[in-house]
Amino acid sequence: MALDIKNAGKNLELLMSFSSHVRALLDLLKKYKDENKMSEDVWKNNSKAIIKIFYLDEHTKSWIEKILTSDDSIKGLRLANSCILKNY
Repeated sequence: MALDIKNAGKNLELLMSFSSHVRALLDLLKKYKDENKMSEDVWKNNSKAIIKIFYLDEHTKSWIEKILTSDDSIKGLRLANSCILKNY
């Protein structure tokens, strides 16, 4: 998601198209936490990162870079590929 938001740049229409995905992802992660499939610390870390990259402010770019330079991101690991960008 961080890469998709970075690639969207200032395209507000495209950025807003991510909102339902952000909500669904947060709901799913919360479900995993509530079912003890995810630790509280992982939930807090992941949900904070998702919120920080989606709600655009002066810190968004630094959060995106932080995520994209993480070990998993450097290894090219992605949980999913977005189909949204194919429509723009």
